[in-house]
Order: sequence, then structure tokens, then C-alpha cells
Amino acid sequence: MDNAACLRFLCPLRNAAACRTIRTVVATFIVYDELDRCPYLAGHVARLPLRVPARPLTRAEVDAALAAGDRRQGVFLYRPSCPACQACEAIRIPVGRTQIDWECELGVVVGKTASRVNVSDARSHVFGYTLELDVSDRGGRGDTRHGSDWLVGKSHDTFAPLGPFIVPKEFVRDVQKLGIKFTLNGTVMQDADTSLMIHNVDELVAFGSSILTLRPGDVIATGSPAGVGSARTPPIFLKPGDKTVCTYEGVGTLTNTVTSAK
Repeated sequence: MDNAACLRFLCPLRNAAACRTIRTVVATFIVYDELDRCPYLAGHVARLPLRVPARPLTRAEVDAALAAGDRRQGVFLYRPSCPACQACEAIRIPVGRTQIDWECELGVVVGKTASRVNVSDARSHVFGYTLELDVSDRGGRGDTRHGSDWLVGKSHDTFAPLGPFIVPKEFVRDVQKLGIKFTLNGTVMQDADTSLMIHNVDELVAFGSSILTLRPGDVIATGSPAGVGSARTPPIFLKPGDKTVCTYEGVGTLTNTVTSAK
């Protein structure tokens, strides 16, 4: 991605109308391996195998792993671009929805078309990094038919704040050693680092490009560490008046307020 293209892409991070030009956001789930470092999840460690897969798995392999109770496998989701919003825009709670959660994530910005690239070549297709707050509606459809409904969970307007900057990859010394912190109204909810990722950025780019062609300006949201609200006892969900702050060391800080739907 040349400098002019970079400047054009920076617009979505600062302008809500231009944000609609984002074509593709690929989200990943079950990416962080940190149960042994999280006191409030310590009781779950013994029930999960310590095996880390050597590569991202196919959907059939993921389904088999989940059915066997192994949730340490990555899951990919094609996310519509409509939830993306500028860095300073408020997150709007949809009418009648009460289980709105957060996930503080690193966004990988594609700089060169990537289709079935090798892991060893994946980084050459990355322009840089930004932040995404992956907002999720945990209420879903309200029934359990056919599994989870990711459209309901991930696609409400404003559910993917991006920004405030794109940092070129050359300015990030080691993307797998970045501190992560998320606060809600000043209270730390997520505190981890990217070394805990089961599959690193290169593997995620390579695997994503084996499913669909990634083009300049596309964003891969790389998943979130432990500490989301729905996993807590009792659960904590976003509400109007809240302030969220998502930080990745060396990449920046994304701050958003929460409001009710207009």
C-alpha cells in the first residue's frame, strides 16, 4: 500500500461516512492461550489440553475440536463492513438488547493483495496495525437452533470501532510482544499481551488468504484475550454512559463512549 493509499485508508478511522468504504473485516475467535496466567480462569485449565495446533485448522477440524470440548482452536468469521465506525464515534446499544460485550483486538491492515500465501510470505502482504473494539451482542437470536448466529452477534451498527491510527509494520518491532489493556470506566478488564496468541499474525494472514482473497485496506481482527464481560461472575455488559479504552502497546489507544440507540 503506497502512501496515498494509506492516507485514503486513514479516512475511515476519522470519518464515519468514509468508513463505509471498508470492504472486508475478517474476525478471528478463540485465538489467545492464557488460561494458565488468568486467576479467574484457573479452574478451567485442568479441563483443557495443552496441545497447541501447528497450524490454523479447517472448519471441519474446528467443528470436530469444539465437539470434543477443545476450544483452543481459531475460528474465522467474515464480518460485514457496516458495523465499522470511526475511532471517536459512540457505540450504540441496539433497542431491546441487554447483553452487549467487549473484545479489545489488534487489527491487521492488508497492504498487498493476498491469495493463498505461505506463512513465510504473509508479512509482506501486511501494511500495518490498528485497533478494533469488537463489540458483541451475546443475546444472539434467543434460541439455539443451528448454533450461534454471528450476524446478530457481530453486525449491529457501530459494533466495530477502528483506529485511531494505522501504524506501519516497520514501526512495530515485534507484533507478538505487545502489551494489551482494556479498561471499562477506568477499571482494568483485560490485561495480557500478544505473545499469548495461539496462532501468530503471519499464520492468521496465511490462513485467511486461503479462504478469500485479501485486498489492500481489508482488516483482520486478531481476536481477544481473556477478560470479556460475559465470562465474568456475575456477567458485566456495556450500558449507556460507559467509557471503553482499548490499548495495544506501540499501536495506540482506542477510546469510545457508549450510548443508547438513536
